[in-house]
Amino acid sequence: MFPNGALDHVSAFLEDAERRGFELLDVESLRPHYARTCRQWTARLQANAAAARALVGERAYRTWLAYLASASVAFVQGSIDLSQSVLRRPDPAARSSVPTTREDLCRPRAAADARRTG
Repeated sequence: MFPNGALDHVSAFLEDAERRGFELLDVESLRPHYARTCRQWTARLQANAAAARALVGERAYRTWLAYLASASVAFVQGSIDLSQSVLRRPDPAARSSVPTTREDLCRPRAAADARRTG
């Protein structure tokens, strides 16, 4: 499905990021979310089978159906994972602090700065 694609383990990604000067603020496995997402995509593809076949043909339809169904199972079983990482490049000159919650990580920078100075 993804020629030359590779799923590096999160530890390999984080080691590389550290070597490049980034600091890890947060990491979260999205595996359960992607298992559900792939199940829903599989169901939607099946529900629209005729339109999908007309658009891409039988072979592509079956390929995507098999891929989505098997990806869902692989995420459930834990044989594949997907993580989201939040990193930053530390700036010694900047007055900053590490956010204490994921909610703080997701807020726009200006709002976070206003809270710190207000």
